[in-house]
This record gives sequence, C-alpha cells and structure tokens, in this order.
Amino acid sequence: MNKFVNKRKVAEETLVSEIMTKDVKVVRETEYVLDWFRIMSNGRFRRLPVVDESGRVVCVFTQGDFVS
Repeated sequence: MNKFVNKRKVAEETLVSEIMTKDVKVVRETEYVLDWFRIMSNGRFRRLPVVDESGRVVCVFTQGDFVS
C-alpha cells in the first residue's frame, strides 16, 4: 500500500509489477513454525507464504496467527 498510496498512483494506470514485492521469501510447510517466526521477525514483514513440495502456495501465515 505504501508504494501505491504514498506515491499517489492511479489504480487504472498502475501495473501490479510496479508495486509488487520482488523476490518474495517463502517457507515450506514441512519447516518448523518457530523458524517461520524468526524469518518474519528478522525480515520485518507481517505475512509469509507457505508452499508445498511443488512450490505451490498452500497458505499465507501472518503475525496474527502467532497471537491466536
């Protein structure tokens, strides 16, 4: 949102590729949840895509998931 709103972009004139995150960090569903939290904390981001053995996203883990 910061890349979009702060730069006063117009939705109809903005390509997703202009504002999307490059080189997204993902974790495998077979890794430990504590490791996911460390990755999120060290990277200072709130959402972490979780992928299966084929690399397909199975869910997006959030900081809120840790709280609940």
